[in-house]
Amino acid sequence: MLLRFQQSNFLAYATTTIAANLMNSVFQFYYVNLFLNQYKISIYWFNAAQTFYLVWNSINDPLFGYLQDNSSFAFLKHRRLNILYGAPLFSLSFLLPWFGWVDKTSPEWLAGVHLIVSLFFYDSMFTFVLLAQCSLFTEISRNQSDRQTLLFYSQIGSIIGSSSVLLTEVISNHMQNIHNFQITCVVIALISWCLMSYTGYNIKTSVNRSSDDEMDSKNRVENWKTAMKTWLEILKNKNFISFVIMNFFQVFHYAYCTNFFSIFRKHIIGADALPSIFQSLMAGGAFILPSVAVLMFSPLILKYGSYYMIKLSFLFKILIGGFFFMFGYTSPWLVAAFMILDSTIVSATFSLFNLSVSDIIDHDQICYNRSRPVSSMIFGLNALITKPAQSLAPVIILFLLNKAGYKNDTMTDSIEKSLSEAMFSIMVFVPIIIGVLQFLLWNIYSLRNTNKDENELKFKF
Repeated sequence: MLLRFQQSNFLAYATTTIAANLMNSVFQFYYVNLFLNQYKISIYWFNAAQTFYLVWNSINDPLFGYLQDNSSFAFLKHRRLNILYGAPLFSLSFLLPWFGWVDKTSPEWLAGVHLIVSLFFYDSMFTFVLLAQCSLFTEISRNQSDRQTLLFYSQIGSIIGSSSVLLTEVISNHMQNIHNFQITCVVIALISWCLMSYTGYNIKTSVNRSSDDEMDSKNRVENWKTAMKTWLEILKNKNFISFVIMNFFQVFHYAYCTNFFSIFRKHIIGADALPSIFQSLMAGGAFILPSVAVLMFSPLILKYGSYYMIKLSFLFKILIGGFFFMFGYTSPWLVAAFMILDSTIVSATFSLFNLSVSDIIDHDQICYNRSRPVSSMIFGLNALITKPAQSLAPVIILFLLNKAGYKNDTMTDSIEKSLSEAMFSIMVFVPIIIGVLQFLLWNIYSLRNTNKDENELKFKF
């Protein structure tokens, strides 16, 4: 009976994973390309939008984390209701970028305002819903085996959800048919709403969040002063600091991969160098293969723990970057293989991070004798530090591309060649540099064998 209950709970968790991946894969893959090449947003307004987004992106995570952990309103403090009530707005926010506000006679600021509103609305709802889901990962069960099973369900959900990019690539012919693209996005939004609603109605946790009024006032975070004290305690944790700085570079790498995949594919490989269907499969594979990789290597994760698998991924980044720097530019097939492999490693490693954050949350609860985990606050602080990388990546990469002539109105053969070479250099050096930095940072992290030491963890509820 307990096994059936847990399986039902894992399924309810995974449906939000499917929904989030359906929408976020499409959003991250297309929005930069759409605004730069379809809406013709100026560099000034693109950078301005990313700057505003950077600020809001940093603020909203700890804000929502505080509200979800400490609010007296049921719809804010219960993870299930966060997802249930956030689902329709999350789905609506996903649709906002795909229906243009501009035409040929529109002032250039209008595209900038469209991008700002789209990023603010989407990220707010993405944060509100996914912060609750990330907290559920910790609160569904305190057992490491259950968490790894939950990771398995989540990866199945990611495989299903990430297929949305392949679907949109084929139906819209690489976004050439914008009408088909818009219809597909509407269908994705409706399906995602239904899936998140299923989570909202069916998920259960091992943490009783209805009994906050009965808690000892010493352990209850009830005002901003106490919240600040809790945040400072979290920030003193060297494992947390090591993780979030490492994660900052991972977010940067992921944002670069997803935002510029189609742009780099067009300029480095070319529209006709590889069959159109293979180019669609490239895009789809970059989102689907990471979850497949996590499932394939799950026995190693169970045996050695997430720490060592994450560390190994950093070594792979460095090695493949060096290999393709020497051999990759000679063949479009090798370039395609590198782009898929790079995206796969980055995204697959991301999937293991919830295990590390859960370990940090467990350790924090023990160290400070908390009556319940401050899951949302820790996830929120993590996002406060790492989310700016989502805005910095497109701004920095676009700056480097413009130096090579990306937005040049007269694209000569020499400029095109220079641009392709610059893109290839970016493509191989980003994983090498980031991989080295992450490898050094990850050596500081000390919660390395939690899958073997779970019996040592004692909780007070």
